[in-house]
Amino acid sequence: GDDQLITWPENSVNLNGTATDDGMPSGTLTYAWSKVSGPGVVTFGSANFANTSANFVAMGNYVLQLTVSMENLVPAMRLWSVLPRMSV
Repeated sequence: GDDQLITWPENSVNLNGTATDDGMPSGTLTYAWSKVSGPGVVTFGSANFANTSANFVAMGNYVLQLTVSMENLVPAMRLWSVLPRMSV
C-alpha cells in the first residue's frame, strides 16, 4: 500500500489490507499485522483482520507488514509503510 504520513501528536492510522483467494485449494484466508521496524511499540486494533488501525507511542519511521496465509500454503506478504513525523 501507499505510505502514510501523520503529524505528531496524531498517533494512529487506518490500515486497509486486501488479499484475494483464487479458490485453489478452497479455504479461509488468515491475516496477521506486525511491525517490521520502527522506534516504538505499535498496537493494532485487531491484528487478525485485513482492515484495522495502528497506534504508535513514539514518532519515527515504521514499516508494518500484513501476512496473509491459507492453511498449509506459503504466506504471501504485503508491506505497508507508516511514517509518523513531528510537524515543524
